[in-house]
Formats: sequence, C-alpha cells, structure tokens
Amino acid sequence: MKSAVTHNPALSATLNKYFVDAAGFVGLTLAPLFRGGLQSAFYYVFDRENFLNIPRLQARAPGTPYQRSSMRLSDATYGCKNYGSEIPVADEERLKYAVAFDADQSAIRRNGLIILFNHELRVKAIFDAAGVPHATPAVKWDNFASADSDPVGDVKAAKAVIHINCGLMPNVLTMSQTVYDKLAAHPKIRALFPFTQDGQLTTDQVRRAFEVDQLKIAGAVENIAAEGQALNPAYVWTDSVVLAVCNASQDLQMPTAARTFLWNQLSGGGEVGSLVETYRDTTVDADIHRIKHFTDERIIGAELAYRFDDVLA
Repeated sequence: MKSAVTHNPALSATLNKYFVDAAGFVGLTLAPLFRGGLQSAFYYVFDRENFLNIPRLQARAPGTPYQRSSMRLSDATYGCKNYGSEIPVADEERLKYAVAFDADQSAIRRNGLIILFNHELRVKAIFDAAGVPHATPAVKWDNFASADSDPVGDVKAAKAVIHINCGLMPNVLTMSQTVYDKLAAHPKIRALFPFTQDGQLTTDQVRRAFEVDQLKIAGAVENIAAEGQALNPAYVWTDSVVLAVCNASQDLQMPTAARTFLWNQLSGGGEVGSLVETYRDTTVDADIHRIKHFTDERIIGAELAYRFDDVLA
C-alpha cells in the first residue's frame, strides 16, 4: 500500500545545497541554470551582431531626438522534461543511523548524484554536437618530446577565434582529470613557473597559464563496459577540452554558450528548483523519496565555444 505523495521541503533544501556544492562536475558551469516560471517557452539565441554592429553616434543638436538603438534578437523554444528518479529508505536501513533523518539525507545525496551525473551527460552531448566549432591539436598535448606540442598556444588561438567571431573573450576552460594531469606536467607550462615550490604546479597556476577566469576539472567517471562485462571505468569527458563564454546571469539577453533551462514552478523558487516528494510504500516497508527535476539543456551561441577533441595520444 502506498500513502499520499507530499512535498518534503527539508529534503528539497538538502538536494539543492548538494547541487550547488557538487564538485567534479562541469555541466552547471558550461550550461548555467536559468530558473524559469514556464515549463516551455521561447528563449533568446545569441546574435553576435549585437556585439559587433555598434551604432556610430552623431553629435545631437539641441531640441532633436536622441539616437536610439535596440538589440537584434532571434529565438527558439525550450521544453523542460522531467529527469527525475526516486530512491527508497528501508526501515531496516534507517535503524542503522543514530539520527533517522541522516538516512533520508544520505538517500537524497545518492539520488542527487544520479540526477547530476545525467545532467553532465546531457551537457556533454550538446557540446559534442557538430555545431560547436572544434578541432584536434596538430600535435598532441602529451607529446612532451615534440617542441610543437603547445597547449597554451592552441588555446590562445581558439580564444582569438571566439573573440573575433563575437567580440567576447571566453572565461571558462574545462577538461578531465587525465588531461589536467598531463598539462600540469607539460614542460612549456612548467617553464612559465620556474620557481614553483616542490616542483608541483597548482590548479591556479595552470589556470593562469591559459589566462582564463575559471579552470574546471571534470571528474565524473562512468563504467563504459558492456552489460555483464568486467568493470571498465573512464572519465565522462575523456580527452576533450571545452573553452567557452559562460554566464550564470538570470538575464536571458546576456551572452553565454549554453544554458540549462530549469522549470522552477514546482519548487517555489528554490536555488536549483528540484522538488523532493515523499510517500510511504508498505509493500517494501520503506519511505520513498522522489526527485522531480525538469530541465532542458541548450546551446545558446555556438560561436561562444570551442572544443578540442582527442588532445592526448
């Protein structure tokens, strides 16, 4: 027998905090949340003309109208789908905890990880799409023996492409832990910091080498083995690197490479917008916590991103 489903505000707060503080995921950086009041609506597509076609102002004569300017806006439609799931807290499991609520919080964190991981996969899919400018480095970034291996130079060239195409400089660089470890050991990057203590570069030093505001390490790992085969873990982002203009502003007209449209209506304005509901299932002697998570991940301006493929040998 199942009881009525009720909103659980305490666990909703736990989930939202987990999303905000989650480490090792780059999806919410590359495609920041836009919290909307509609499940489906029009959104503005980035028009680079707004930043490149600057009106030339003339001196205004007294008593004459001021020169006016307006933005050129294109639009498309998003539709948020429910990527939710639920997880049980069995009575036997709850008894293991000195504080019963800790069992519920543990379940929400596990369920939140599932939802966050799937969001990461969807964001990767939109940045892997053909519309995003991309290239493979002529010389792999882990080919230390070659003087032509130049990750900083490659990224600088990609930054120039973004800048000349839209007038904006990218502010975020994302990569997997595997790529980061290679870059931290790259002789050309290490040469930029000859007096590093203990010979180990910090994340901030690597960020400064690439001259970006944010360097994000994508640590999400998945099992890529076929069902029934031995476990074969691998990084979700493998050896692809993304450079992008990312803006978490709640202004739809602000330029950003991508957005995660989040239907916020159910949560009453929560930070992330996901809703936790709870009901009792006596057939399994468990409390069931259900997460509703309505999102749609979209590329807003392909010109605002650049993807490097297969940067490692």
